[in-house]
Amino acid sequence: MLSFLSDLCSRQPAHRPSARRIAGVKLKAAPVLTLLAVLLLGAGGGVELLAQRPPSAGGSGMRPGMPGAMQAAPVQTEPRSVEPRTLLSADGVETRIEDVSRIVGLGGAVTETLYALGYGGQVVGSDESSTYPVELFRKPRLSVFRQSTAEGILSLNPTLVVSTAGIRPLTVPQQLRDAGVPVLLLEDAYTPDQAAERIRILGQALQQEERAGELIASMREDLAVAAAEQADAERKPRVLFIYTRGASMVNVAGQGTAAHAVIELAGGENVMAAFDGYRPLTAEAAVTAAPDIILVPERGLQMLGGMEAFLEQPGLA
Repeated sequence: MLSFLSDLCSRQPAHRPSARRIAGVKLKAAPVLTLLAVLLLGAGGGVELLAQRPPSAGGSGMRPGMPGAMQAAPVQTEPRSVEPRTLLSADGVETRIEDVSRIVGLGGAVTETLYALGYGGQVVGSDESSTYPVELFRKPRLSVFRQSTAEGILSLNPTLVVSTAGIRPLTVPQQLRDAGVPVLLLEDAYTPDQAAERIRILGQALQQEERAGELIASMREDLAVAAAEQADAERKPRVLFIYTRGASMVNVAGQGTAAHAVIELAGGENVMAAFDGYRPLTAEAAVTAAPDIILVPERGLQMLGGMEAFLEQPGLA
């Protein structure tokens, strides 16, 4: 169900282990924990507990049958047709959809939903943030959707491009439209309700409203199960989320961010909830926060030079 959360935990020991000991703590994961990560974070790569890599399956931490994995519908490779319809894209542009034979999906949540709606056979390419299902790795891969190029997308000869409002540069959608390619942008999602609405709209675009409704119902069921398990937890683990794209950008996440939503849905407490958005990491803030868990996207960890370099950031060692 929309790889929406990565492995956090719903139970922790009463004491606070140091960052280097977190990997040795046995964590109890609720079924929802993988529900929302791609949809919310959409940054490619997994989300990692310090010194502990999640299981990998061809580049994805998800496997069919795992709690939280949105099961792809059977792939149909024959041409698919829909009755022409016009939808309002997230950037305010009316988008007419009539040829869905060659779809480019940009953003992990988008491509996963395309497969879940039964349109995996029509996906001719995706971006680096799209990691599930594994079949995507056998198709052309574009740079992450926040670094898109119209030329790269057009090289796949798409009849429809689906992404989110987070696509960058902002000029790309119009460049594609000027080339005659319909572009449907979906709103960014930071809550389950927003995620459900995004699934609903994509289902409407592909005339798969019934299947979209089933996916939404399944997601809400998983969330309810997770909430029930979290109610039994002795306490909420304190989580510090760090977003980095190298030494020049090391930020912590406050309220109103995808990371904040992920932490709360996983049964944790965001230690940086006193402010909105992202702020630079400081030694004083990290030490004062005293987190039980430090959470960082794998790609960002690599950009910093690995775990040792990560732990050399202010306040972490």
